[in-house]
Amino acid sequence: MCHVRFERKAGEAIGAMTINLVLAEIIPLIGFFVLNALYDLSMTTQLIIWTTFIIVFVALFYRHARGLWVGVSYLSGDLYPDDDVGETS
Repeated sequence: MCHVRFERKAGEAIGAMTINLVLAEIIPLIGFFVLNALYDLSMTTQLIIWTTFIIVFVALFYRHARGLWVGVSYLSGDLYPDDDVGETS
């Protein structure tokens, strides 16, 4: 047990939202150019594919982005042990 109490603070979720947003913009951008180079798809088809992808990706990846952000907080030394937590064995 690490004895770290993780509580939400105002603005705590902004880092996770930023991770989610950046990936939701970069992946479709790269995917658009790859599909455009490999296949002869119309712009409407590409728009439907990538709009659907973005909606599903943002909904499903947010939880993982939160986990990544907690990991970043931990690795940057932003989490401290809580002295009020008793030893439970």
